Amino acid sequence: MNLAHALRLGLLGAAACILAPLEAQPAFNIDTGNAAIEVVIPTVAPIIFTDISPSGSDATLVLRFTTMITNAWFDSTAPYHPTAVGIYSRLGRRPSDQATNRNLNTALLYGSFRVLNSLAPHRAAEWRGMLTSAGFNPDDGSENFATATGLGNRAGRAIVAFRERNGMNQLGDEGGHRYHRHPYADYTGYEPVNTAYDLRDPSRWQPQIITNGFGLFRVQQFVTPQFARTRPYAYNNPNQFNVRPPLASNPRGNNRSAYQAQADEVIRVSVSLNDHQKIVAELFNDKIRSLGFSAVFAAQSRGLSLLDFIHLDFFTNMAAFNAGIAAW
Repeated sequence: MNLAHALRLGLLGAAACILAPLEAQPAFNIDTGNAAIEVVIPTVAPIIFTDISPSGSDATLVLRFTTMITNAWFDSTAPYHPTAVGIYSRLGRRPSDQATNRNLNTALLYGSFRVLNSLAPHRAAEWRGMLTSAGFNPDDGSENFATATGLGNRAGRAIVAFRERNGMNQLGDEGGHRYHRHPYADYTGYEPVNTAYDLRDPSRWQPQIITNGFGLFRVQQFVTPQFARTRPYAYNNPNQFNVRPPLASNPRGNNRSAYQAQADEVIRVSVSLNDHQKIVAELFNDKIRSLGFSAVFAAQSRGLSLLDFIHLDFFTNMAAFNAGIAAW
């Protein structure tokens, strides 16, 4: 067994502990447990890999899901923190009501339930099962400020009300599309400079032709160019972060030698990667097992409280979401 294979098995084994089916997990303790890690993540992560991004590498789609879910945790539990205020809701202040994790877990589960039913309504059965597995009633739509259930429902619905139409085309109706909607489809009119059959500009992306080896071919499609128009959390206009284009990436004019040198350097580094570097690259290309589990590791290794974990995980995802919009 080589090092890459051994590391891969170790990584998958660690991930399996978190992604294991809910029925394989010990009974959830609402008073002492962490529903985000013990209930929500084991339900959501396998569905992201199945339905959203099999490789976990489609950053824009993965980040939209994880950021909205962790946003639900933050807004739902903000009333129980001495100073936190929800991003999309103002639910009052109740920090004295968290002698245990009971209210925090209740609120974050109902907040997650509302957001997940917006993000992936076709998985409604799984979202209901998520709540019932923790002992909650998925049909409880109360919005009573005096209960954790009501706070979670209010917070989750407020996030959905804003984020369903925040520029990502979640509903597939941007650009006036009333029929034959395609959720998350481009509505900006983007077209790649290169086609799969004609390389017009080697500094730009070229769709790849993918084949099953038996005569069937398909051409890659771009992913969410409209992400650049999605509403960020921390700023108004991503154009404020513009930087000069990398000159070495432009092969035109008198710059061909610099472009060639850069391409040669990329190839040289790629072919000289050792097994450890390859597995590290694979890890960080998977946005769930790297960025997604970083806050989980911090919580478990540093003994973070439930509220501290929620704040760390939401801020981690929100930072990546904001940066992704600017980069796109």
